[in-house]
Amino acid sequence: MINNFLKGVSKYQQAIGMVSRHNLWSYVLIPGLISVAIAGLLFASAVLFSDNIADWMASFYPENWIGAGAIKGFARLFSFSAIVGLSLFLFKYIVLIVSAPFMGPLSEKVESIKTGRPAPKFSLKTAAIDLSRSLRINLRNLLRELMYTLLLLPLQLFNFIPGLGVLLYAVATFLLQAYYAGFGNMDPTLERRPMRVRERVRFVRANRGLAMGNGSVFLLLVMIPFLGWFLAPAYGTISATLVALERLEA
Repeated sequence: MINNFLKGVSKYQQAIGMVSRHNLWSYVLIPGLISVAIAGLLFASAVLFSDNIADWMASFYPENWIGAGAIKGFARLFSFSAIVGLSLFLFKYIVLIVSAPFMGPLSEKVESIKTGRPAPKFSLKTAAIDLSRSLRINLRNLLRELMYTLLLLPLQLFNFIPGLGVLLYAVATFLLQAYYAGFGNMDPTLERRPMRVRERVRFVRANRGLAMGNGSVFLLLVMIPFLGWFLAPAYGTISATLVALERLEA
């Protein structure tokens, strides 16, 4: 498990070299710009709606009571933090779905470089298939991640040791998000095999360390404004393709 996790992480170094060596920047550009645009829209929405939600929350506390200003400030902080947290949760899924028509060809190009077989040409039909495939698998993963995130809430009971419950919950939810991010990054490679959704799920589950390693770096990248948002989709796909090919050929 730990070795697989580290292998999933280390493939990003190989991905960086592959982009430069094989001049894959054109494959990085479009999904990168899409990712930056989505992140910008989500942040703008957080700023816009958090004030409205904060005002609604504060309206339950009479303005002429003591501490009304502090309550309103807390409501603004809480609403903004909640919306930013929700945005981060949804960000990877939106990016994986919207950029799917470009991630499929990138994954195929990486496989072509590794195997020597020519990559198929881009077509609108293939792009539509990639979009449909990504929509199905990522909506499935989103619902499951949400369910497991809620199931992890009892970890907060460990707060009888100050901060332990929060720490355990944060680590567990990060690894859970990393698993599903890695799953989404590996799926374009698995979809080209004669594997149904159930078989792809079993493959990723059997190689969960690889998925978590790949997804962990992906999540860390999206925490870096602009540059991380730009690089995460392409580098996540390239490294996931490399690690999936290696395991499929083993």
